[in-house]
Amino acid sequence: PSLRLSLSPSLGPSPSLSLSSDAEAVAEMLQRPGDVLVITGAGISTESGIPDYRSPGRPEHKPMTHQQFMATAAARRRYWARSALGWRLVAGAEPNE
Repeated sequence: PSLRLSLSPSLGPSPSLSLSSDAEAVAEMLQRPGDVLVITGAGISTESGIPDYRSPGRPEHKPMTHQQFMATAAARRRYWARSALGWRLVAGAEPNE
């Protein structure tokens, strides 16, 4: 079973469900055995110590596209090498309060 909960700062909770019923449904789902996948928006990780690419003072960063990744073996090696370097930041992240 799955539950799609959509909250947006600009739109608010889904108009078909109240926030309290959404929260109750999520809590109930998390108590069941099985895998849970949570997809969040950009910026949620910064409070955990993972830097973003958009804050003032950050170097300009242009993510590699899927087409660039698939184009050459060299591009894929570069992607995975950069990911390996960035993993140290992710591994050292702390939970948000």
